[in-house]
Amino acid sequence: MEQQETQKTGQQKNLLEDVFDTAAYERKIRSAENTIYIVAVVQLLAGVVVIYLSAAERRLLMGFVFGGVAVFFFAMALLCKRYPFTAILITLIFYVLLVTVDVIENPSALISGGIIKLIIIVYLVKGLLAARQAAKMKKMFNSNE
Repeated sequence: MEQQETQKTGQQKNLLEDVFDTAAYERKIRSAENTIYIVAVVQLLAGVVVIYLSAAERRLLMGFVFGGVAVFFFAMALLCKRYPFTAILITLIFYVLLVTVDVIENPSALISGGIIKLIIIVYLVKGLLAARQAAKMKKMFNSNE
């Protein structure tokens, strides 16, 4: 009797998983994760260029700043596999903060890379929304067990 109940619950869970396909959410989360990796690589490359072009007394500071930011983005991309909502949310907040500081320091930065920055933000927001929906669905599946 208990085995039949367990089997029935498993069948219901499989039916729910079939009805609520998470593939679309997973694609958007993966896209956000890839965007974070791209931002990390761009920060690393920008850091190398800035270090090369900076005066000797500022090179170490610039290396730590750009290197730290790149490491942060790499870490968030890695965390995205296990905690997608949290990692994307923290990344989005940090990225918007970086863009804001950059624009305050150099207003022409918004014009020169504004479209790319906007595209990055859009991908992160889409991934964030998809991660939230996927988490809600996962919670619903787990509550039905």
